[in-house]
Parts: sequence; structure tokens; C-alpha cells
Amino acid sequence: MARLFAVGLDHIHPDAGVESYSHADQVSLDDADIVAFGLPITPFATRFYRGKPSLSEDQSFRYKELLHRWRRELLSAVNAGKTVFVQLTSPQIVYVATGEVKRSGTGRNATRTQIVALQSNIEALPCKLEQIREGFGEEIRVAPRAQFLSRYWKRFADLSWYEMRFSSQDGLLPLLTTRNQEQIVGAMFVSKNGGGHLILLPGLQLRAQDDDEDADRGTDDDNADDNDFRQNSIDYAKHLFEIDQEFRKGAPSPPPDWMKDSQYETTTQEKLRKDLLRAQAAEAQSRQRTEELKEDLEDAGQLQGLLFAQGKQLEDAVIRALKVMGVEAIGVAEGDSEFDAIFTIDGRRVLGEVEGRDSAAINIDKITQLERNVAEDFAREETTEHAHGVLFGNPERLVSPDKRERTFTQKCMTSAKRNGFALVLTHKMFEAVRYIEATGDLDYAAKCRDAIIATRGVVVEFPSVPA
Repeated sequence: MARLFAVGLDHIHPDAGVESYSHADQVSLDDADIVAFGLPITPFATRFYRGKPSLSEDQSFRYKELLHRWRRELLSAVNAGKTVFVQLTSPQIVYVATGEVKRSGTGRNATRTQIVALQSNIEALPCKLEQIREGFGEEIRVAPRAQFLSRYWKRFADLSWYEMRFSSQDGLLPLLTTRNQEQIVGAMFVSKNGGGHLILLPGLQLRAQDDDEDADRGTDDDNADDNDFRQNSIDYAKHLFEIDQEFRKGAPSPPPDWMKDSQYETTTQEKLRKDLLRAQAAEAQSRQRTEELKEDLEDAGQLQGLLFAQGKQLEDAVIRALKVMGVEAIGVAEGDSEFDAIFTIDGRRVLGEVEGRDSAAINIDKITQLERNVAEDFAREETTEHAHGVLFGNPERLVSPDKRERTFTQKCMTSAKRNGFALVLTHKMFEAVRYIEATGDLDYAAKCRDAIIATRGVVVEFPSVPA
């Protein structure tokens, strides 16, 4: 007998013959023949951000994993030729932690900001809905090509309502619309891979709604409500089975297991099967190579951060550029201490501070920060001399490098001169490291290192790039 799994739908009577599960259950939809699915409910949040609930780091991880798991399960079920019914309720949107952290300042002034992003429970669906709009409504029209849904809708129209609506798009067959027929509240996607069907339906209430008069009700009313709930649930399961059977009428009969034996395979089938295996192997190899090239391209593009980036992205670009020059640099964040870049050139210890500005020159704040870092570093017991300070600046980062007019403020220049710090314009540094990366010119790389370590109180002039 066919098995109907209901996931996240707690309003179905046990007598309906439906196997009910919560979203937290580790159940496989491979065992189901038909699936009825309700959108996951977001975890309870104790804090808010920009008017929306904001989940903790642990809650965010678990919630994103939950949405990913059900998206994968539902997609697998549809691609396996199964019918999946989804009851659409109002989207629940929350802020989740991305795992990225933005740090600023050092010492006691250090701050740690967690980066968050919006997440919707709609992402549990294996399809994308365009231009979603929230809003409650009860007047629903049946679309012309929804004949297979007519018996279901005749039975449950009075128990249905919509909380969201969306626009038409490729691959979507509208089933139910708003009264003006401009927005969709029920639709169907058909799998191109396995011929399964994903049917999106408005909200449905099988159990009578509780109200303030419940306390005064008698036993007869309670029994009548329970009988209605039981019959609604039985009819609901029955109609889902009927719709699924209608879809399967035109489907070819699946071959029995014994047909997998190679003795029943024709010569043409055998040849094509081997050709297919070779093509799939080549495709897998090509796909792997494509992913490797994408990763290499992304990694190679890190140096471009010298031209436009700020914050951690610019710090990573500077460390990568120093490596191209033959310098091993690291960023350090330990306790109250934070250094953007620490490295050594010709035996001389160097501390680097990195700063990018959208449309302004690099100001004195970062020189002051660099002063504190050098003093803090010198105060260490194992340090016997002051490190050389270097401020890597990316001023007017949103402006094309050839059109930038501002570099470092006068106060910044004066303070750098007093401390003997070097000032590096990262877009000038990019020109040098691009040449080194392309040619492997070790002599030129050594000259660039010498320019950084020898400069005191002014902007570093990298040697001209050879023609």
C-alpha cells in the first residue's frame, strides 16, 4: 500500500492513515510514495536586529542545516517521480550568523562584530518563487489548467486561505490565483529529471479553530468537532492519493528487479551503457577541473583587493602581495593584541597596519594605531628593538586608481615622518606584485623589499616596472 508522509503538519487526525513526522525527525523521504510538507518554523529568538528576529550562532547553524536538509530531501523525492504537496504559509524571515566576523581596533578598544544575513524558511523548498508578497486572503480562483485539482478544491475551498502570493515564471504552472488573477497562490513544478510533481497549495485548516467560547462548550460540541477533524483528515489523505494516482496513469511501468540482469540487455543497450559511463566519467573529471579552476581563479584574484578592498579583505591582499615579494607575513589576533601584518625583511622586524577608505585620504587614526602597536610590541619581554612601522593605505578605494587625488592626510604624513614609518599605497603595490607574479623576477622583488625597509616618513616609491 502506498505510504503518505506528512512532515511539519500537526493538524492531521491519526485515523487518516498518514505517517506524521516533525522537521527535526531524521526521516528519509525515500521510504514515502507521497509527501505532504509544511514549511519549517524558525527557532525562537531572544534578540532582534532591524526589527526582525536574530538567531544565535548555534541556532543559525542548526537552522541553515535544517533548511538545506529538507530542500535536498524534497528535491530528491520529486526527482524520483514522487508527488510532493506543500502547504504555503507566510514566510518567516530571520537574521542568521554567516560565520564571518569583522574586527576593528586593538587592545581594550577591540570590537568584534558578527556578520549576519537574512534567511527565509521558503529556502526549504526545492524551487524558487519570484516576487513573494505577504498578505492574508480568502478569495481564491482556480486556474484553467488545474482540472486535476478540481475535486480537492471543491472539498477544501472553504477550509483554505492564503498568506502569501507570488508571480508567474518559467517552469511554473499556476493552479490557484487571487481574485483578480494577477497573483498566484497555488502552483505546480514538474521535475524534468524524474517526472515528479511539486504542488504548492494555500494554507489548510482541518481542525476547527479554537475560540473564546471553547470553555463553555458541551461534550456534544467537542465530539462533533473531533468527528469533523477526523473526516477532514481522512478526505485530505484520500484526495492526495487520488491526485498522485492521476499523475501515475500515464507513467510507464517500472521494470522488475530481475530485468537488471545483463542477460536481458541488447547489444545496442550494452554499447550505449558503456558509452554513457565513459561520458559520465569525462563529465565528472571536467566538472572537477572546472571547480579547481574556479578556486584557482578566486585565489589569484585576491591580489586585486589591493585596488579596491578594505578591512579583512585588504589585509589578506597585503599579506598575499608580500608573499609574492618573497616575504612571509601573518596577521595576529591574540587576546587584547591585534596586528594586521607582522613580517621580517633582511632581519628587520616589521609591523604593518592596513586601512582602506571609500572616498577619502588615509587619516592620522591608523598612524596612531600603528604607534601603539609598535610600542606594545616593544614592551614584550622577548623584544629588544622597536619594529619598523608600515602603514598600507588604500585611499579613495571606490575611485579608479588613475583618477585618485588624495593619498595620506598632512597629519598622517607628519606623524609618519616623526615616527620614521613607511607609507605604502596599495594600488602602487599592485603594479609591482603583478609584474613579479607574471615574471618571477627575483631581483625586482628584492628591490621592492629594500624600498619598503629603507623608507622613513614618506610614501614608498617602488622601482619602475621593467618594460
